Amino acid sequence: MVIIPVSKEAAIQRLEDWGVRKLAYPINKVARGRYYYLRFDGDAPLIAELERRLRLDDKVVRYQSVKIEKDTGAAAAAAKAEAAAEAEAAAEAAVETEAPVEAAETATESE
Repeated sequence: MVIIPVSKEAAIQRLEDWGVRKLAYPINKVARGRYYYLRFDGDAPLIAELERRLRLDDKVVRYQSVKIEKDTGAAAAAAKAEAAAEAEAAAEAAVETEAPVEAAETATESE
């Protein structure tokens, strides 16, 4: 079993055991394997150490690391809500500044 290195800079988001499944093609004459899903936040040295440990473990046939650029899930929902609140506040500020300008234009037209 691979021990996941955890440091101050790392946070495990999710670890799921997807069970035994048929591989897309036999690897080293093995047709079935156990799949795991691990989602974590970490820096580059942490990822390098995890991949090194996966390479050294004989039980691990394949692994894949994927860098996720944008936030998903709860963090994205919170960011979206914050952006919507900022946009609403900016729209309210724009309405407040437009009202005096319209009144000034109307006054110059009537003269």
